[in-house]
Amino acid sequence: MAYSAAEIDRAAQAIAVARNTRAEIALPDGLPPLERDDAYRVQTRVNELLMPPGATVAGFKVSGMQKASGDRPKIIVKPLVAPLWAHRVHASGVALDGRQHRTLGLETEVCLRLGVHGRGDAARYEIVGALPSFELVERRQGRFATAADVNLMIADSIANVGIILGEERAALPGDILDTIASISRNGEVVLERRIGDRLEDPRQALDVLKAALADMDWVVPDGALLLTGLLTTELWLEPGDVGVGVIGSLGTVSASLQPQ
Repeated sequence: MAYSAAEIDRAAQAIAVARNTRAEIALPDGLPPLERDDAYRVQTRVNELLMPPGATVAGFKVSGMQKASGDRPKIIVKPLVAPLWAHRVHASGVALDGRQHRTLGLETEVCLRLGVHGRGDAARYEIVGALPSFELVERRQGRFATAADVNLMIADSIANVGIILGEERAALPGDILDTIASISRNGEVVLERRIGDRLEDPRQALDVLKAALADMDWVVPDGALLLTGLLTTELWLEPGDVGVGVIGSLGTVSASLQPQ
């Protein structure tokens, strides 16, 4: 059963309060589990509550395109989408302040740059650049095993709190799927794998985004960023840690968590 406008607001207010107090997110008592369409409505309302005045969208993230693997069973059946915010875009080498977050993590990802031609239904999109990137995520959800958990994750913008970008290239390398992605903590490799063993093709994220645009009141800005999905594993940071991601032949990206 679809949520009423009051229920959308009630769910969003609860998520916003949890985010502001660094508590685990959950729906208020008495609300039924979220369906997918309502989850996106809650996501929109949460962003209205939390984003600062004048905040602008820098792009979008797509989650759930990855193949299943031994360490990563496939739970997300249909990929998820959430906006990325311009004030949360960082350059590689950033020293992060974790005081406002529960737990900060880094995810190695291919980021695409989009050129946008035209507006509305007539808009055309092309890939005009590619960047090695970390998605900055926060552990805010207690479990992640059912469709209801997935929809709650949608409402919470899929745990995103930012993006960290390495040096941009004019095109995605042709051999990207055959090269190795890795993530390291303080100089020690945590996990590495062939990119093609994790993703069919990062460029498919553009098709996912275009399908979402048909259902959502989103506008893609020219030059938008598009995150295409986790390649290795989340690296949960402790104060003083330095994380380095190698995104195959695309390049490297790094970030650290400031000592407290």
